[in-house]
Amino acid sequence: MNKNENRVGIVHVCFFVENIENELERIKLIYKNFKLKDNEIIYNVEGGKLFKIISPEGSIIEIRNNPSF
Repeated sequence: MNKNENRVGIVHVCFFVENIENELERIKLIYKNFKLKDNEIIYNVEGGKLFKIISPEGSIIEIRNNPSF
């Protein structure tokens, strides 16, 4: 991943989904670059589950099943 601190644009975006397991399986059919935590793709955080995709440009795309607000 390019760690250029001078880049311009979105570095993190989050989407909420109803069924995170189905969404992961759908995305895995076309994309494979996930940010792992403890060697897992999906992990628990703040009363819900999430996974993160790393775009080719290095942006983090977060998929959650539970808004934390």
